[in-house]
Amino acid sequence: MSFSAFQVYGDNLHECQKFCKLFVDHGKDFGLSFVGTKGNVDRPVYLFDVFSESGKGLQLGLLPCGRYADWEAPRRPYVGYEDPDIILCHMETKEKVGVPILGIEFNDAIEAGNNAWQRFPRIAQSAEKKVPFIYVVPACDAEIKDGEFRSLRHPNIIIQIAQLILMVENGTPSLTLYTRGAWHDKGLKEGHVSPHLRSPQGEKDLVGIAAALMIATSQKLDVLKDANCQEFRNQIKAAIADMIEQISYFVDRDFTLLKADATFSNRQGFVERIVRYITKEATAEDEITFHLWKSKAIKDACLPFRKNVSTESRYKQKMNRYVSYTTTRDNADEFLKYWTGDDRMTLERLKQEGKCASIPLSYKTGANEIGFIFNAKSFAKLVQSTYPSIAKEIIQHVENSSKPILFLPIAGYVMDTGGPAFSRPDKGLVGLMRVTFGTSDVFGARIALLYSQLIPKDWKEMLRAAHEEKGDATLTQANNLWRELSQFATCVIVDRWSEGELL
Repeated sequence: MSFSAFQVYGDNLHECQKFCKLFVDHGKDFGLSFVGTKGNVDRPVYLFDVFSESGKGLQLGLLPCGRYADWEAPRRPYVGYEDPDIILCHMETKEKVGVPILGIEFNDAIEAGNNAWQRFPRIAQSAEKKVPFIYVVPACDAEIKDGEFRSLRHPNIIIQIAQLILMVENGTPSLTLYTRGAWHDKGLKEGHVSPHLRSPQGEKDLVGIAAALMIATSQKLDVLKDANCQEFRNQIKAAIADMIEQISYFVDRDFTLLKADATFSNRQGFVERIVRYITKEATAEDEITFHLWKSKAIKDACLPFRKNVSTESRYKQKMNRYVSYTTTRDNADEFLKYWTGDDRMTLERLKQEGKCASIPLSYKTGANEIGFIFNAKSFAKLVQSTYPSIAKEIIQHVENSSKPILFLPIAGYVMDTGGPAFSRPDKGLVGLMRVTFGTSDVFGARIALLYSQLIPKDWKEMLRAAHEEKGDATLTQANNLWRELSQFATCVIVDRWSEGELL
């Protein structure tokens, strides 16, 4: 019998043990027979005999290694500057870190707002490193505050849309698996759970995918190509099918930019095409490149933009009022002040109608997180009016954009228990918008504006340090907000200091 060892690193030893015990509970359904444990009580090796046809005569060992922080740099795995809940590694040489073969993020928290966003960079960096990733999340949960039921929530599908884009761009599985929570049945009745997900078994599905991956890796097989790995491909196909059903069910509520998009009209066909693509059986087809957004389609949709802002800033006082595409007869004249050409014609029509259909890209009803600016010169005048002392090259960069501008305003910093700290949800939002819209060449300048009054004076040094890393987080001490901004933006503007920086 041959033996293959796998290391399980995580946020803590409990998470690592939890992952190993999932195989004890569900392994038998995927060709794994639990033999027992050996070694230390707190970190035993979990042993499994493989009895499936694809791996007979093989024994697998899972070693929970505990916290990343407990290991020196040469003795721990990396898939990027953020550590997911679990990194599964194939250990080929004693006393050395194995090769990462799977990243996993468990989200048991309520999907009420932006808590999912802060996890997104972990999903993206793994795909970009060609490491398969699985995001495990409840299909439905409830928001409870002070013991009082507030509302039911479903995971915002923008995460799954971004994962589809990551798969198309990188050819690596990036999957969401859904679990059944205490509020699942109520969610089904009230339309917060897709009927397709009546009985999700996310943790069991996780074991099936990971088991097939470990067996194939032990045999040095390419799971995305080899004919002996059909079970793995069947499992990822089932996961993608669930994601597509979820997207299709909630797209009118969560991401109406894709409402009635032909991409998802033939859901089964789309699943087949994307699996054939990531398994290298086909090249990318038009039907799976929905994310290469068309300028005319976005403009014709009359995209509104209104950022909900509570932080006092120049941005809130002036710019946010003008950038908004949700006009009324009362404020339309003031709103039109900085707009010319085709944009002015569109907005004049809106003035007459007194409204514009809402196209949400956010969990916040009636508000978006990113703006699409089609008139660069008008927008440059607005930036200059809001920040009169800003450097001339910043204004030139904005007005010279020959393509529509992506505009992303975020707070950036918040007051934490220990003082000012970067906002983890904002950091995640930057990465999410980079993946969702940043891969399309329909857009030109990408402007990030930070309006928090807590941003430090040395922000430019921090941004430059992150930009110089070029993805290698071991080089400097830059924080993750500036790392994400350095990958997304062509220009960063900071409200507090009325300054900008080109990248």
